[in-house]
Amino acid sequence: EDIAGMKEGEAWHDASVLNRLFRDAMHLVGDDEPYSAFGDLLSITVLTDGPEGTVQERGLQTLDALQLVYRVPFPSSIVITPDCLSQYNHVARFLLVIKRAKFALEGCVGVGLGRGGLEDRLIVGETSATYLHAMQLLRARLLHFVNNLQYYLVNRVLQSAWVEFTSKIQSMVDLDDLALLHKEYLEVIYERSLLVPRMAAVMTPIMRVLNMCMKFRTRWNVLAAIIDAHPNGNAPAKPLEQALLALKTMEAEVAQCISLLVIVIKKAVQQKTAPHLEDMLLRINYNDYYPRI
Repeated sequence: EDIAGMKEGEAWHDASVLNRLFRDAMHLVGDDEPYSAFGDLLSITVLTDGPEGTVQERGLQTLDALQLVYRVPFPSSIVITPDCLSQYNHVARFLLVIKRAKFALEGCVGVGLGRGGLEDRLIVGETSATYLHAMQLLRARLLHFVNNLQYYLVNRVLQSAWVEFTSKIQSMVDLDDLALLHKEYLEVIYERSLLVPRMAAVMTPIMRVLNMCMKFRTRWNVLAAIIDAHPNGNAPAKPLEQALLALKTMEAEVAQCISLLVIVIKKAVQQKTAPHLEDMLLRINYNDYYPRI
């Protein structure tokens, strides 16, 4: 409810809301360890760079202003260093970017999606109906991409690495061994989260597609505003078709970006420089869809 109330373009820098949501989330995911044991050591800050404590960036880049702060007690500070926290923040922000794109796409409802949608509220011409169908397909394509990217990061990277890490902790005999194990664990998730420089060729098209999700949401909102302004179904045809056409023209750009990503990942998998990407390749490019388009 709180996140849904954060509208695009609103001035917002209240970290207390984020910290309350963060604490609630930690309570939900806390297993046997009570959150109160370490909850006071965790918080979220907003790094501001604009006038009056505002964040100048917009879109997905705004999330770069969020920082997870952990006041590491001794002797845990021997294992979890400031450099470690910086890497954890990069991974957390990337996951948050993916979830933000997913949230934006899932919020595209009420326009042309079955009963009560555009078909029931507006008499459209053949051209508009074609654009509307293409818009729905594009949304589905973007959601397919984002969902599978999230699955890769959460399950194939974070969860699997965590299970392996915790299984090895029992054999550690001192803090030095534990620090080395933790360092190796963090290096694995950082690299497989595509955040290292050598993964830039993979990360670049991914970020382009995620930014297109936000662009799609903006254009969807324009279409929804046109329809909402004419509840009797008498919206003028020209603005309607222009809004639908703006969404349709994104199809080629999205397909081009994902096709480029598939080519790069396929090459990396074949050369065994990034074998961990094979599962993501299969999920994004099921049945070799993209090379055919």
